[in-house]
Amino acid sequence: MASERNSPTGRVELLCHLFAEVLGAADVGARDRFLDLGGDSISALALVSRARDAGLEFTRRDLFLNQSPAELASVAKQLAPEAEPEAEPAAAPSAGAGTAAGNDALERTPLVSLSPAELDDITRRLR
Repeated sequence: MASERNSPTGRVELLCHLFAEVLGAADVGARDRFLDLGGDSISALALVSRARDAGLEFTRRDLFLNQSPAELASVAKQLAPEAEPEAEPAAAPSAGAGTAAGNDALERTPLVSLSPAELDDITRRLR
């Protein structure tokens, strides 16, 4: 099954499933767009987290620039099956924080670690 998930088609199917799960959509196709399906910044956080748990890594920025599962699958990075993302403590912005490279580093620095269940709870409270 892991090898199927590593294929481009497998990543698209996984992302379709995750979009549907996070957004409460009945059926999501490869070309359906995140915002058109009702996605917002809160559901983007949940999708990034669920995808990471499923072995795919991308940022919220990646999601908003590549809104369909097919587009997002092309930029998502496959995580090693046994690798857990390491949470680093949040640091004060560096001198390069205003640059594109500094913004990318800040985008990838987790400020908090939340489980999918905790994200779901937050999402429910905000809707």
